[in-house]
This record gives sequence, structure tokens and C-alpha cells, in this order.
Amino acid sequence: ESVKKYGESYAGVQKQLTVEHQFQLPVDPWNEVGNPASGLLPGMHHSDGKSVGEDGSADQLIQAFNFRLCVTDKKENLVPFPQPDGYDAKQYELLARYIEAGFDNPLGLSLSMPNRKSDFNSYGPFSVDFLRGTDDYVEGDYEQREKNIKAQIDYQLGLIWFLGHDARVPEKVRKEVLQWGLSKDEFSDSDHWPFQIYVRESRRMVSDYVMTQKNVLGQRTAEDSVGLACYPMDAHNYQRFVDDEGHAQIEGGIFMFGPGPYPISYRSLIPRRGECENLLLPWSLSASHVAFLSIRMEPVLMSLGQAAATAACLALDGNQSVQNVSYPELRKRLLADKQTLETKRRKQVPHFVDPKKLAGIVIDDLEVRGMQDWPCHVDGKLVGLSYRKARLRKSEVHAFEYSVKLPESGRYEVRYAYDNAHPKWASRLPLTVKHADGSDIIRVDLRKDPPIDDLWISLGEYRFTTEQAARVSVGLEDAGGVIVTDAVQFIRKGE
Repeated sequence: ESVKKYGESYAGVQKQLTVEHQFQLPVDPWNEVGNPASGLLPGMHHSDGKSVGEDGSADQLIQAFNFRLCVTDKKENLVPFPQPDGYDAKQYELLARYIEAGFDNPLGLSLSMPNRKSDFNSYGPFSVDFLRGTDDYVEGDYEQREKNIKAQIDYQLGLIWFLGHDARVPEKVRKEVLQWGLSKDEFSDSDHWPFQIYVRESRRMVSDYVMTQKNVLGQRTAEDSVGLACYPMDAHNYQRFVDDEGHAQIEGGIFMFGPGPYPISYRSLIPRRGECENLLLPWSLSASHVAFLSIRMEPVLMSLGQAAATAACLALDGNQSVQNVSYPELRKRLLADKQTLETKRRKQVPHFVDPKKLAGIVIDDLEVRGMQDWPCHVDGKLVGLSYRKARLRKSEVHAFEYSVKLPESGRYEVRYAYDNAHPKWASRLPLTVKHADGSDIIRVDLRKDPPIDDLWISLGEYRFTTEQAARVSVGLEDAGGVIVTDAVQFIRKGE
């Protein structure tokens, strides 16, 4: 759907919001480096940002699929990855250039499961997600779907073979990749390969109640709850395009943490009145693309499956349509069976402040691209569409820096926005303001409410020139808690 369809800011084409799993380093997308006339590399889909479509516009694409592989580095339980038939290293040239630019973690694996096993899922802008490789899967017949599945398997095996054997991949990375293989004791009847492709999104019903972004963010509440969802709005990547600087970029992949659990309407599981009377859909429910990104997780599906089965029993016992099932009766039975229908564990319903309506020059967190370690969050009062929180549990976190060329030289007040105060936030966050006369470090206590409009804290006045960018960098050392960042504002004060 488009942004306008249900009034959803995260709907449709999304270039600005794709900050996770984005290219963090510049990569040339052309067959011949620097030569657009040579055509796009395999895996690229659009020659410029305009051909992707405007942000918020609708299209017919769905997020990428993959096979979630169970892999291990335990030698006695390891089956080496084979080289696929028709392997072509050219298909992975874009990844080769990304690695040459400095990307050094193409697998993103960790020993997160027992018996030295790991879940091999997509990581980064070029991984096991086969972008646009399953465009015709959903509407395809069985023969077409088998072709898609074969192409997906060949793509994933080729990717792993490339990373383990191609001379352009650093030896350190190749050695790491070759330490892994399929788990011998998993999927023993399908050559240790999962028998089901991971279909993240498919058809969805449109019913009398459509779950939308407003439900996820707590701006609208379903009164006929049959279960809860709480996962972030998570869309894997859709396509790659060439940005205005001539570099490869990703479109469509978003990962937005909402305020917390929210109820799902019974009416979203059943068709409209006057349509099919004996159908309940816990998976292909009536939800917008954006809401489905949060609802689509397996624990939610189990919960909705329980609700659908209970409603089906009530419809059968009462010899009635699913639309005529009494919600109070359904609710009573679900609660008796220990189904959770409400929760008090929610943060503040988000209040969005449009940066275009603020004074001075505002740099939003979403303008800082390629921040894999800074996921987006949506709750409380915030500038734009999100604020960011650092993943400090990772071994390495990229520094977050706001940078802008100011239109006029002179003195500016610099303000910092950081969402509402929280007892876990950093108590002494170091912020470095880089100005015409040097740099200053200001320590900010994020556990106190922002004193200016419940949104900003002033970092002081500084002189800036048009010759060099004004910068505010968010420190990582000795912050005293969780680091969050939302926006920086420059307000002109004089010459």
C-alpha cells in the first residue's frame, strides 16, 4: 500500500527508512567501475533513485525470502557446503566490491544455539536474501514456485561458495566461512537443507477491520482482542538502486521498534460480512503491509491459531457463521484457556514532530545512513519518524555523527533531541560539537527530561562557517547507560 492508503508513514517504497542492513561503505554498482553505460551489476535493480519510485508510493513487491539454514562449526557434525551447478562468481561482484571497500563480516554468524549451531539468516545489504528472486512466487503455480525455490538454493549455495573460495575475499574471511557447514543431524531427509523456504510475506485479506500502523504504535486499539503482537515492524530488503552519488543503496528494509504489545482484532481474522462465512485466517489476516511486518512472527501465529480454532468450535457448536460468533463468549473461553488479550506493558504512544516545521536547520537521525548498530525506535515525543538506540552489546558500534553544511556563517545555538527521559538512558553522554574554533565536549544526562519543549537540550552557542561542515558526534565511551539519539538543531543567533 501507499502512505496515503491507510495514513501510514512507513508504507510503500522506503529509501529514507532503510538504515539497517544498508550499505555502510560506498560501492560502485556498474559493470565497469565508474561507467554507467556499461550497465548495472547483477543484483542491482534500478539505475537511479527515481526509477525505484517516490518514498511512500505503492508497488507490487514483497520482501525477500531465503532458507534459514542450521549450520555448525563442529567438525564431527559438519557437512561441507557444495558448489552449485552453474556457479557464476559474477553474480557476487557487488559483494566483492563491498568487501574490498572494508566490509569484513559477510556472514554475521554467532554460536547462539546449543551444540555449536547457528541460524544462518540474512545479514547486511548482500546476503542470503535473494532480492527480487521471488517476485513471481506468490502468484505463481507450483511449477513457477519450484523454479523460484531452485534459484534461491543456487543463489545461497553460490554465495557461500564465493565467500569460501574466491581469491577476492580476504583469506581471514574465507577461513572463517570454511569452518562452517550444514548440520549433519538436522534435516537428514532433505540433504540437511530446510525443506521449506521462508515466505516472509504473501497474500493478505482485506476485511471489515484492517490492522494498520496505528495499531502497532498504540494510536488505535482493537476492542475485540484475540491475542497480542509485539515484534518490531521488520521488513527485509526489497531491491537495490543507484543513489545520487552513484553508489549502491538498498530500498524497503525497515526495522522499527514500536511502543510494545498491542491487541489484534477478531474481525481481522475473518472475512467481511456477506463474504465467506466459514473461513478464519490467522496468517493471511486483514492487515496492511506495515502492520503485518510486526504481526508475522511465529509466536503470534500460534496465539492467533488458538483463537481461530476456538472461534471455529464456537461457530460449529452454534451452527452459525464466523461473523456471528459472539465476541464476549469467545473472549471468555480464550481467557479461560490462559490466552493473553491485554497488557499494561507499553511505552508512551508516539508523538511525531515534523522537522520541517521546526526553527533553524534540523538534522534527523534518519539522515545518518548505514547505521547497522543503531536500530530505530518509535515511542514518546520524537523528531521525524524515529529515534535511534545503540546496540552496545555488540563488540563494535559505529560512531553516530550528524553533519551539515550550514547556509550562512555565524553563531548558532546547537540543540540535541533524545526522546523522553528513561532511568536506563546514559547519565553522562559525551557529545562533541565540532565548530569553526575547534571542538567542545558536553556531557548530557539523558535520565532527565529534555528542558526545551520536552524535546531538546541546548549544547551552547558556537561559531560556524560555510566552508566546513558543522558536526555533532555522539560519544560511546563512559556514557553511563544506554545511548539514544534523535536529532540535532542549529538555530542562527547572529554573526
